[in-house]
Amino acid sequence: MTKNKLFTIFILSIIYIFIRNIKFSNFFGNRKEFDIIESYSDTILSPKNTIGEYPGYNNFYLNYANECSKYFKYPKNSKTDIVIFAYTYRPGKNFFLIFDNIIDSFKNSVPNAIIACVIPQKDLISKGANLLKKYGIQLIPFEGYEDYSIVTSRYLAIYDFLKNNINNYKRVFLSDIDDVFMFRDVFSTFNEDEIIINKLFPIDERWYNKSFIEKGNNTVKDLELMKDIGKNKINPDVINGGIIFGGIKKAIQLLKIFIDYVNPTKAKDFGYDQVLFTLLVSKNKFNSIGLKLEHCTQRICFWLDVKYNLNTTKIIYRQNMCSPIVLHKSIPINWINKNVK
Repeated sequence: MTKNKLFTIFILSIIYIFIRNIKFSNFFGNRKEFDIIESYSDTILSPKNTIGEYPGYNNFYLNYANECSKYFKYPKNSKTDIVIFAYTYRPGKNFFLIFDNIIDSFKNSVPNAIIACVIPQKDLISKGANLLKKYGIQLIPFEGYEDYSIVTSRYLAIYDFLKNNINNYKRVFLSDIDDVFMFRDVFSTFNEDEIIINKLFPIDERWYNKSFIEKGNNTVKDLELMKDIGKNKINPDVINGGIIFGGIKKAIQLLKIFIDYVNPTKAKDFGYDQVLFTLLVSKNKFNSIGLKLEHCTQRICFWLDVKYNLNTTKIIYRQNMCSPIVLHKSIPINWINKNVK
């Protein structure tokens, strides 16, 4: 065999290896995906043991192939879809937010949707508000409910905004601001006729005594709702008010029911929203609007079965090897490390 032939074979071999390994999606700015599940061979860790920094949205390897694509069956995000956060300035407390990473994940996942944030009028001059404006978040100022915790007052502000914009939007995604990450277009997983809220786990005796008796009792409405839970020892699922999504009309109906039961003397307590949502769900108060409860799924998951590889670029659920769409708290602490006062 001549030297020229050997050289040609060598060059062709190099080209072949390059073509086999290249990911053309990199050239178009898309996230990399691994289509062969078996290719996920790195050591995987729980979020609390993951030490890597946030790698950036375009550097994730995510598996949405085959069975992992089953949720994506509705129209993609558009200007008639809206994500709504809530923010307030908390004096004297460290407020750990890494807006860069959280907003990065939302803006890249739903680039055509509106991203907004309800904020008390008095907080419009805060550093947090300036950061939100820097990242192009539409601020929705509100007044009133000064004595309420933001976790409850946000729903009153969001209700007023949605009611006044019912003809401008079709689908909504209500989210906590400081610990929720989005990895793919969540709007393409639901339609206008649905309303969905995240459920966590059944209430145990310790949680019941601490949260419900201290935060949810002692009012006429709450006592009526507590009857079956307290006397008959029913153990409902804890409801996570930090993620709610569906059609705008359904969302308005859900928030109206919630607001009708808010007790102003309890609304000042952090966590009251979760208690009240759990009480209302346990008494079937949302049945008339068809509220669906969703536990840990590929679409949404709270603090559960998510695994990362050593450098945090591959993210899967151990049970089915699919990548998540939205995560709440199931994320490495290194991703949330900026002190915003």
